[in-house]
Amino acid sequence: MAATTALPKPFARTRAALSSASPRVGVAVTCKSAWTGAKTLAFRWLRGGSAIARATSKTYVPKAADRDRGLSCRVTATNPTGSTVTTSVARTVGG
Repeated sequence: MAATTALPKPFARTRAALSSASPRVGVAVTCKSAWTGAKTLAFRWLRGGSAIARATSKTYVPKAADRDRGLSCRVTATNPTGSTVTTSVARTVGG
């Protein structure tokens, strides 16, 4: 019987980061990160540390409700062995 090697959990090669250090209302922002061993990536956008309803794609367009609040993104990478999460630094959304 051939030996099997367990696939390691995915790990972030870079912490999640916003594509803009100064996000603005109405201007799309992308959540960037680099992974090793990830089969799927799931995105979640956060306003003031709390999840934004239905904001689960790689790109997000800040709304008026985001103005003057901290915007960050969280990426969960998954493979058959498990999941790993990384969250960006929050950036204040301008008008």
